[in-house]
Amino acid sequence: MNIKRLLLLSLLISVLLFTYNCKQNSSYEPIGELISHSDCLNSTTSDNNAVFSDDNESAYEIIKYKYVDKTLYITHMNSCFNCCPGDIVSVISVENENIIIMEDEKKAQCSCLCLYNINYAIHNLEKKDYTLIISSKYIPENDNKLICHINLIEEPTGIIKFKRNTYPWI
Repeated sequence: MNIKRLLLLSLLISVLLFTYNCKQNSSYEPIGELISHSDCLNSTTSDNNAVFSDDNESAYEIIKYKYVDKTLYITHMNSCFNCCPGDIVSVISVENENIIIMEDEKKAQCSCLCLYNINYAIHNLEKKDYTLIISSKYIPENDNKLICHINLIEEPTGIIKFKRNTYPWI
């Protein structure tokens, strides 16, 4: 009789440990991906995705974001790359309360710059406050860097604008 109880107790402990481990492993790390990007945008095209100011003295780099079902969708509008970038690539990481997106191009084949819209998704992201940092190599030295605070609890959608006064934004 004692052997049956001991076996039953061992089985029960095994099931509890298995269940606990499954719950521990069900929380996945955030994973980011570059979903898509536009072709080269400019002020003379009919593409409404390029966002220019009304007075034509400046333009904006724009970050649009939307949080839905543990996924943060980000559109970086009017991001600057070479006119012939080869592939547009990115490295996305989430470290504590920082979301870091490092944008780059495979090769700069032309002697001109162009604006692009880049779409990202970060899956398995906890709904909380973050600092969003987008690193882009063509941001002019004296302009504001692409660093902003987003509170996904209070504002799950938002738009942040960064004024630009240099080529290729104007």
